[in-house]
Amino acid sequence: MKKGKRLFAALALCLCVAFNATAVQGGTEYSGYDGGISSGEAPNKSSYDYQEVCFITGEPLVFKGSLVIKKTDRQDYIQSTYTYSLQNIDRNATLTRIVNFRTDLTKNDKGQTVEKTYLNGRYSEVIRVGNTTYTLTNYEFTFSRLIDPQPAIEYYSGNLRARKTYRINRGGAGAAGNGTVTVEQEGIVNGYKQYWGFAEGQIQNYFINCSERIGERVDSWGGTAEVRLSSTVEKLIDYVENYPTQISFAGGYELKQKNESVLEYVCYLPEFDAQGFALDGVVKKQGSLELETFPVNEMLFVPSLYHLRGYWSEEDIRLLFSLGIFKEEDSKFNPEEYMTRAEFASVINELIRPVPEDTNLKKPGLQRNVKKVEEKVTPSFVDLPESHKYFEPVESVFKKGLMNGCGNGKFAPDGPITLAAALTVFIRAVGLENLAPTPAPVTVFRDNDEIPQYARKAVFVAEKIGLVFPDSRGYLRPNQKLTKGQAASITRKFLEYLQTGIRRDYKEHMIGY
Repeated sequence: MKKGKRLFAALALCLCVAFNATAVQGGTEYSGYDGGISSGEAPNKSSYDYQEVCFITGEPLVFKGSLVIKKTDRQDYIQSTYTYSLQNIDRNATLTRIVNFRTDLTKNDKGQTVEKTYLNGRYSEVIRVGNTTYTLTNYEFTFSRLIDPQPAIEYYSGNLRARKTYRINRGGAGAAGNGTVTVEQEGIVNGYKQYWGFAEGQIQNYFINCSERIGERVDSWGGTAEVRLSSTVEKLIDYVENYPTQISFAGGYELKQKNESVLEYVCYLPEFDAQGFALDGVVKKQGSLELETFPVNEMLFVPSLYHLRGYWSEEDIRLLFSLGIFKEEDSKFNPEEYMTRAEFASVINELIRPVPEDTNLKKPGLQRNVKKVEEKVTPSFVDLPESHKYFEPVESVFKKGLMNGCGNGKFAPDGPITLAAALTVFIRAVGLENLAPTPAPVTVFRDNDEIPQYARKAVFVAEKIGLVFPDSRGYLRPNQKLTKGQAASITRKFLEYLQTGIRRDYKEHMIGY
């Protein structure tokens, strides 16, 4: 390798991914910005298992240990501290790092938030490998992220740039500095957060320059690398059957959270001779790290739906009752009844749950008690007074932009929901209508012309992401009224998309050289 060539090296500053075992968080929130994978949030735990790979020595070196994160919400900014204690026993190596950050938050009238993160106060990092010490002497860092919240999900995209300069000391503590290593990092981060899952994908480019005096000679080397990272959190639902037959219920559903973090790198590093001098040859090296946390499970309530045994969508109905998405009296549920617009609003309101907050984030308490003032709610629709059974869920989905009225200030709560209308709500919930071509997308269905204009984009996207398919004759039948059994089936498909479908775009497109 030619002297002075820059190292695009995975991990003197490698980026990282993390998970949340119960609250569905991940990415930099649970591992910071310095290069590794974290076990993520877990109940009653503030210290996380952490791993990263470092290339500052010119070879892959895996460090493992713990990461402690402390964050404080200061209303318009967040103050955070990341403390790493890592080691590699086989190489007699340690890495200690403490970094303070400040994140400024700016929000616009559309609900989007821009975060800008930068260094705040002191930082320190020392890497020891045998008798050689790398001490961080200068650190430049900036990370900016745009968060775009949709009713069911938050999308975000960010860019990171950093540069670290280390002083090299060979010969143990107190030895004079022998040289410097400079590591530059550029990367992109894309991800989403929602109640039912989290995914983040990253592509990070690294550049490193090393210049060092060894004896009477000055040695310089560098190389390049690309790091791809993927982290996912899945909330999966499994049916657990009871083996004894003499029991009041045959089985029930289990909600289980699975966290997985994967890091893969490809780097081009120099060859070294027996004395440690860089040669002109370049060696391609690649590897990976994977961290999968212990799953957390929760048994769900068992509904009384014995009268539905053998019904074609029995499993879908049972699942939605177990999750509390269907709120009717289970023993009297009739799957052949048409689902009303108000009932569907209730289903969507229960399915779309708030995005969990960062559990590391501490919010200072109020200095004094503030008396809450109840605001009078003005009904949005003349046919849906506050006394109506579905007043709250209808108001909620209306204010989120998921369902509109039917004209003349009315919602028509008892009117039936159609397939086209239901698909429109699902796609609006995830904010993906813009994936359809404009102005009038043509779908694959033979009855494309029967799709209402307002639903055309949503139906186009719904077919692309696997929510609906043409029937045996190629039709959609968009204006059919949905029975409760049919609504249960398509709602479960949308739930499965939130759980596992959308994450494929963030995981499978990022990992796998």
